[in-house]
Amino acid sequence: CGLREADSQLTCSFTKEGLEMLMDNTLELLGITDSNIKITRFSAESVNGEKRNIIEARLAYNVDRCPYCESEKVVRNGSKILHTRFTKLHQERFEMKLYKQRYLCKECLKTWSARTDIVEEGHTLSHQLKRSVLHMAREGITATGIARICHCSPSSVIRIIDEDNQGALHEPLHEPGKICGEIRSCRPECPVHQVHQGIVSACPDHHRPLPHRTAGLNSVEYDFSNGPVEGINRRIKSLKRSCFGFRNLDNFRKRIALIRS
Repeated sequence: CGLREADSQLTCSFTKEGLEMLMDNTLELLGITDSNIKITRFSAESVNGEKRNIIEARLAYNVDRCPYCESEKVVRNGSKILHTRFTKLHQERFEMKLYKQRYLCKECLKTWSARTDIVEEGHTLSHQLKRSVLHMAREGITATGIARICHCSPSSVIRIIDEDNQGALHEPLHEPGKICGEIRSCRPECPVHQVHQGIVSACPDHHRPLPHRTAGLNSVEYDFSNGPVEGINRRIKSLKRSCFGFRNLDNFRKRIALIRS
């Protein structure tokens, strides 16, 4: 009997440690580093024929003082449910039903909720999901396509792009009017520059390639090349083509700034 009880206690403790390890690994896979979040339950449901994994967790920590009046008369006062969406993991949708602990100060009678760094206060889209939205926007995917992949609305995608573009619109670069892309930027001591100057000085005026002469001279005189500019132009045209045009010019400029970032 004593051996059976010992084996039973060992099995229970091993199972508990295994569950804790599984929960920690799940949080790590989702990119959650907040040690105050503890998983309490796993479940799954079908939404429009698609599997959705629900992770129920609790967020709580000890509070010594009130953030408003610095009083120590703080007690726990129920919880608040927050639904947070994450990116897909192994092509499956994951959401967290987070029970956030609420606190009450008996001195000033003000209440507040526990806070975490996985999601902004008052939002449901996690920071991880927002980074995925910005990454897909830089790849030129349409706002509707991003919303379909991330299971959010197109207006949420546009709002995330707007938040990332605060103060990110740059002034256009001022470069010489004609810069040849074939002849890269060269300095006077470069052999290409010397050969080019020799050809220009040796050729009569009526034999010189007039349409590209200014571009060739600018390419060896200035430290600029239109190669990066042409690359940006290609990405802008690809963005416009993949999104079937933009009816809002301001959104188009923000997507261009996101590409350049």
